[in-house]
Amino acid sequence: MQALQTDCTGVGDADGDGVCADIDCDDNDPTVTTQDADHDGLCSDVDCDDNDPSIAYQPGDACDDGDNTTINDVINGNCQCAGTPTTCTGVGDADGDGVCADIDCDDNDPTVTTQDADHDGLCSDVDCDDNDPSIAYQPGDACDDGDNTTINDVINGNCQCAGHPTACTGVGDADGDGVCADIDCDDNDPTVTTQDADHDGLCSDVDCDDNDPSIAYQPGDACDDGDNTTINDVINGNCQCAGTQQPAPA
Repeated sequence: MQALQTDCTGVGDADGDGVCADIDCDDNDPTVTTQDADHDGLCSDVDCDDNDPSIAYQPGDACDDGDNTTINDVINGNCQCAGTPTTCTGVGDADGDGVCADIDCDDNDPTVTTQDADHDGLCSDVDCDDNDPSIAYQPGDACDDGDNTTINDVINGNCQCAGHPTACTGVGDADGDGVCADIDCDDNDPTVTTQDADHDGLCSDVDCDDNDPSIAYQPGDACDDGDNTTINDVINGNCQCAGTQQPAPA
């Protein structure tokens, strides 16, 4: 009498549980009836799709969700690949260096990890304060140190604004005309640039010698020419003392 044919004939069913050996997840245990229909090595109770051999993963398997801003990507209970969000999730990190796109100074170069935390346009390696957007300057930037007696003011290596001293530094130049306060004939008027270099109280435009404080006179000042035969002695235009000769007695 010919034996009755079954689906497992020629394949086998060692444990006689009705699940053929080629798909039985344990053909030695009749209590195990789960199967691997698509032959991808995963049983139907865990395989995310037991009819598709290209889907050979199960919940808990490591994966890549395609978002480099998430970490610890795994297949979840819905058979979807999902990672744990980080601070960059939803912002981006194109170069995958861990610095989010919104603050990365070069989000296309993973070797550049400097950032612009305060979004002022300056990276942390040069910004004088990367936590304060109102401080948007770096060493070398032009500035104004508030002292009009210095020149070429720049932010120095200590992030302080400092200019190069001039002859007027420490003396002053209130009107900013380049003539120091101690010799400026009018330090409140920048149009007046005459000076009193010898500090005798007379400006250079009238002082007969602005380098000699002992010569404190100007043309028109009264003087004594030493000749008692002259009258009305005054300093003349050549800075000499000269009087008017008196007429001879009749």
